[in-house]
Amino acid sequence: MKRALITGSSTGFGRDLASALLERGWTVYASLRNSAGREALFAEDRKRFGERLRVLELDVAQAAQREAAARAIEAEGGLDCLVNNAAFGHFGPFELIPEDAWRRQFEVNFFGALFLTRRLLPALRTSRGRILNLSSILGLASFPLSSPYAASKFALEGWSEALYYELAPHGVQVGLVEPGGFRTKFSDNLLVTPAPADSPYAGQSAAYARWREKRAGGAGTPPEVVVRALVRLCEARRIPLRTVVGLDARALDGIGRWLPRNLATGLLSRVYARLMPK
Repeated sequence: MKRALITGSSTGFGRDLASALLERGWTVYASLRNSAGREALFAEDRKRFGERLRVLELDVAQAAQREAAARAIEAEGGLDCLVNNAAFGHFGPFELIPEDAWRRQFEVNFFGALFLTRRLLPALRTSRGRILNLSSILGLASFPLSSPYAASKFALEGWSEALYYELAPHGVQVGLVEPGGFRTKFSDNLLVTPAPADSPYAGQSAAYARWREKRAGGAGTPPEVVVRALVRLCEARRIPLRTVVGLDARALDGIGRWLPRNLATGLLSRVYARLMPK
């Protein structure tokens, strides 16, 4: 029986992936912060799948909780797949975002995944398992007012690529999943540092707020597309380093991949200047 740990399982891709893998016979460790009192999130799956569903308390930014989760998994037989999904986004003008917000962004999106993976590598090496890191198209191409989130995802990309080559001789596969815009609760949980009216960034900040409002009404593709891609990566014999999911993500990736670098940068500069004018 295959075993998977999915971080950030309370909503979105993580929650749906947990159900999808349970349907396919996996044992799933669904981790989330503040799990006490949130068992109702998994009530239906608990009825259907019983002890194959394990709900773990895990804030990936907390070393003690990472250690406790790893020990619980090791005590029950090890791990075949680690899905580093837990993340949030902080957006706003770079100049206005405080230092502690930057550090929190990296603690969750990058260092949490990094140190949890390091702790579980012996188990994954034993099972010849795999690591799936949920990145974003903003890990490949950024846009205005996204610097904390994009920087954390760029870091995740670089680290994952190094691991892809480093762990291959040891039988551990590494894959990145880079979604575009999908209908999840990600936007409900993101943090935004706004620009005051007298700020040089007031125009860009107001334009970004309007853009977010337009997308908040259900814009984007249903998350099932990403979940299906994740299931395939969990079960495929061989997995690629990168899997780009979504029309918008593929379009942005294609611009960077196929156009000369300076041409791509110029094109995106014009697009973003219209989208978020000064």
